[in-house]
Amino acid sequence: MLDDIKKTLWATADKLRVNVDAAEYKYLVLGLIFVKYISDTFTARRAEINARLTNPADGRADGKGCGARCADSAEAGRIGV
Repeated sequence: MLDDIKKTLWATADKLRVNVDAAEYKYLVLGLIFVKYISDTFTARRAEINARLTNPADGRADGKGCGARCADSAEAGRIGV
């Protein structure tokens, strides 16, 4: 299944390279780099908050970690995700 996804992505990238001018292709790549940066930053921040919530020395820790609380947008905003 993963190989099928890789093949599909590479085929799509090949089609895109043919139809997009090199000067415009950089905008697509820069957009993807930005999305990757935001994703990595979010993952790091979530791990930091999860560690803080599971640390008993922290007054806000409940031992449950982030879990479902980070999935709820209101709760996530309250705890700083």
